Amino acid sequence: MMTDNKMMNDKATKKEKQIARIREMETKANLLAAGAAEFQAVLDKFAEVEPAYRELSQYYGGSEWWEDKTFSEAKDFPEDLSCGVLSEDGLYNILGDLHSLAIQMLELSCDILKN
Repeated sequence: MMTDNKMMNDKATKKEKQIARIREMETKANLLAAGAAEFQAVLDKFAEVEPAYRELSQYYGGSEWWEDKTFSEAKDFPEDLSCGVLSEDGLYNILGDLHSLAIQMLELSCDILKN
């Protein structure tokens, strides 16, 4: 037979566990809300520049890119003209990183939707 003290201690312990759980879940909810808001801001900003991705993707390795690359190696190419876009590795890496990021977003989206 359970004593009154034992019952009161069990209730107190249960209450403490519930309070701790609620605090933990509240912290996680706040963290998730902040992360979602930050992600939305970054996603909105990226949506504005995404057309540049499509344009650069078509440009890279195409006939105009090769013409521009050849011109960049000519004597009369302006020395002060920034032309990192003509670096084979530079643009390739940017486009590749973006491709990997898109895959990560897709996988994360699938995980979220599956739950």
